[in-house]
Amino acid sequence: PSVTTTYTVVSSSGSCSATDQITITVVPAVTANAGADVVICSGTSATLSSTGGTSYQWSPSLGLSNATVENPVASPTAPATAPDASGAGSTSSAMTMSDVAQKNTVDNCWVVVSGIVYDLTGYANSHPGGAVNIANLCGTDATNAFNNQHGGQAKPNNVLAGFEVGALGASATTSAPAASAATPKATTSTAAKASTSLTLADVAKRNTAAECWAVVSNTVYNLTAYINSHPGGARNITNLCGTDATSAFNNQHGGQSRPNNVLAGFEVGTLGAASSGVALPIAVSKGGEGEGDDD
Repeated sequence: PSVTTTYTVVSSSGSCSATDQITITVVPAVTANAGADVVICSGTSATLSSTGGTSYQWSPSLGLSNATVENPVASPTAPATAPDASGAGSTSSAMTMSDVAQKNTVDNCWVVVSGIVYDLTGYANSHPGGAVNIANLCGTDATNAFNNQHGGQAKPNNVLAGFEVGALGASATTSAPAASAATPKATTSTAAKASTSLTLADVAKRNTAAECWAVVSNTVYNLTAYINSHPGGARNITNLCGTDATSAFNNQHGGQSRPNNVLAGFEVGTLGAASSGVALPIAVSKGGEGEGDDD
């Protein structure tokens, strides 16, 4: 309908009938207005102003105080200058891993995905999976974490594209850390971090929602940050804490690619030979989880 309309349905069975209504509200078409062009002096700022909507997303977000508000302050940053083949300066938007590694907080959050730098500063609080999953990526190479969670999905890739800053250049000699999981930096246990070979005893003592490790097929996962995000409910994860969850996981998700990809993002390490002296309880699948396979 071109205007707000109420539809009525009548359902009948024999001599009995009932009615119900649904109203479809038509809102005016959205128009985006970014205001007039502005000229500023180098090193100064300007306040942008947009009208026509109820929420906003500016791009690129580089140099903006907040890319998701109506009137962010813009402080444009000149692209990096590198010498060309003749020795003269040439303009380039290439970034280095050092640039990324320094921007490692939610208030100033850059990440790398497949060689492209993205500024996610204004996106953390609006991320459907929660701000914590973005906070853990800040200042890192998030390629594996992103692909494990969203590989092949069009919408996440399209959203990410709106935050592009530039490409990594050949001068990127300092490596940024790789984001291996969606676990928040503040809650990642440092025990046994020096080595990726873990023992059953390491897992057994992390058996609460405050610190929740589990084993699936001899690989150890830190599920602490995932408990409240699990589509099947927190209880289905807390039941696994401190256990060998191989059977429970395979019974629920065996052969499904998405749960396996999500789980991979929380890997801590593998069980080593020193784990022979302790037996873990076996987690039993409770069923009824809401997490399915890929969309």
